[in-house]
Amino acid sequence: MKISRVTARGFMSFDRIDLELNEGVTVVTGPNAAGKSNLGRIIDVARLTVASHAGSQRGNRLDVYERAPRHGTRRFRLAVGIELDQPWEQELIATFVRAAYASSAVELPRPAHSPNVSAERRDMDARRRLAPESVAVLLRGFLVIHYDEGARPRWRASWHHSSTGDLYEAVEPVWIMNLRNGGPLMRVKQEPSAPALSLADAWRRVFPDDQIDARTPMPEQLDFMGILKRLEHPISLRTGAHQDNLPLLDSVRDLYMLLGWDMEDARRGQVDFVHVLDVVLQRACVLTDNRRLPLARTFPLEAVGGEADLEDGSQIPCELYRLKNGPLPLRQRYQRIQARFTELVGTGFDVQATPDPERPGNLLIDVTVPEGDHEYPIAFSGAGRQEALFLSTLLGGDPGRVIVLDEPGVHIEPTLQRRLIQAPDSTTQCLVITHSADLVPVTAPGDLARIVRLAPSHDGSQAHRIGHLDPKDQTRWLQTLGPRDVRALLFSAGAVLCEGSTEVSALGTWWEGSSNPPSGANISLIDVGGDKSFGRYIEFLKAFSIPWVAIADGPALRPASDLHQQMKKQGILTATEPDSAEPDFDAWKAFWAAHNVFSLANVFGNDGTAAGEFEAYLKRLNLELLSQVDKGRSKPRIGAAFASQHPMPKEIADLYALIRDRLQPARLQDAQGEQA
Repeated sequence: MKISRVTARGFMSFDRIDLELNEGVTVVTGPNAAGKSNLGRIIDVARLTVASHAGSQRGNRLDVYERAPRHGTRRFRLAVGIELDQPWEQELIATFVRAAYASSAVELPRPAHSPNVSAERRDMDARRRLAPESVAVLLRGFLVIHYDEGARPRWRASWHHSSTGDLYEAVEPVWIMNLRNGGPLMRVKQEPSAPALSLADAWRRVFPDDQIDARTPMPEQLDFMGILKRLEHPISLRTGAHQDNLPLLDSVRDLYMLLGWDMEDARRGQVDFVHVLDVVLQRACVLTDNRRLPLARTFPLEAVGGEADLEDGSQIPCELYRLKNGPLPLRQRYQRIQARFTELVGTGFDVQATPDPERPGNLLIDVTVPEGDHEYPIAFSGAGRQEALFLSTLLGGDPGRVIVLDEPGVHIEPTLQRRLIQAPDSTTQCLVITHSADLVPVTAPGDLARIVRLAPSHDGSQAHRIGHLDPKDQTRWLQTLGPRDVRALLFSAGAVLCEGSTEVSALGTWWEGSSNPPSGANISLIDVGGDKSFGRYIEFLKAFSIPWVAIADGPALRPASDLHQQMKKQGILTATEPDSAEPDFDAWKAFWAAHNVFSLANVFGNDGTAAGEFEAYLKRLNLELLSQVDKGRSKPRIGAAFASQHPMPKEIADLYALIRDRLQPARLQDAQGEQA
């Protein structure tokens, strides 16, 4: 399974969002309260709504989201683009179609002068001739969820399929199926009152019964989409009611087996597409909670027999015990998990079980790690190894799954985080929601498209990412994002770009001593390494909608400077420029301040005297102190030492107040209490 995109309208922090997900890994960054975890909740709501429509108890948790409409409104709409690309998923869908066709033919009236074709024979014919890939209408589409507080029912799920089947384009659907109560598959512009045909009736109208011949050695394959394209009627896609005096058809029996249904219980019910989709979403989607629970130890025997819920991590021992002692495919999966764990932390693990003396019928299950000639419960090895075990279990599962990892790097060191981001195999799609710069991939050009930043705004959380880049630009972007402190800006509410390290250390020391320091406001100070580098940092910050200001020396403010050319190229300079023939410093300083570039200089100072440098400002404040703290120290140490021994000047305090005012939009959004 793959998820191509998620969209939301009026849901929690999102007024409107439409985010395309990459194959492989997509990393979602952003400051607190930007709504990163809400992306995973979109998928969660879709799963729960389908489960509710399918009659599963898992859908009971859906009522939690009845308070999810944005800002107290009454409704929201979600859509998840889905492609069922795994062989087991496609076989399940094809088996469902065959079972719906053959079983609904039991009550099909026999037309005059036509051969009498039994349901068993139709079943055999469908098994021989149906082309599995032709059921594209059920393999690729959008799962659309509507919630309306005033409607009855409040929750509605529907399946939408476009004529192209392209999930990467916002095309209008051609066919829609209401998943509640097994609604028929119908054209969008079809009259709702038009009578629905059973699949067997529709099938017979397009593929006549006289074409069924079991003796044909090489039968012509049947194109299921041909039924939809040639008929104008809604078509009911559900298995027919089972008659007790008749044996189960082979396709129906196979369908029950693939769904994991008990054969006797299944005889009493019909299967709709929503039941099939519920099983697919349950098996193929793994959503994790950003609050991990300690590993549980005691488990009832009935829990050991079924697949465990891994959302909060507490059931990991039970799942590993089931895999270790299961049939060969499960044991092979257990071995893959062991290998992945060893890759991440450099040691192995094992699983032990004994009867629980305090709870008859329960097992005590412990995951252990070796230490020399002994082994100890992994609970004694720290949170990092437990997190690695959790992630190894998730990533070592079956191929073709969608895994939402919410804050996977909280308890693991940077080296392990970097290994983690490279760990998923090529068939696993991961949505990684993180606050860690070490989980942001920047090793190859393709990584750039994997980075998404959610930024708060007055119109709700917005997604930002880098657009198409040519190879030269890709290299430049990778160089910019290489340092960890630059990637850390993806999580900041705002950035202050300083021309040098002296400014960063001095201003940081002064401002951190204020009543409202940058660290408390999630504002980052960063050294860009000279006035020639402002442009690439500003380009990066603009692309990801990170509010910024810059503090530059006097020479950078002159007309035609490197900074002037860089910002002009990016279209940032919008105000009328002062005269450049005989430039007036104060006029140009005011011009730059209007564009979020500030300076503590009082002259351009590009005459070789260094009069426009930040150090010249420190000399004006206290030349003697600057001489004392210099003494061969590095620039960062000079700036920090000077600021720690000199009270913060009013000019510096006023500059910080102005900077905070310029970065106000991000802080306002935090104050509005956007739903996280």
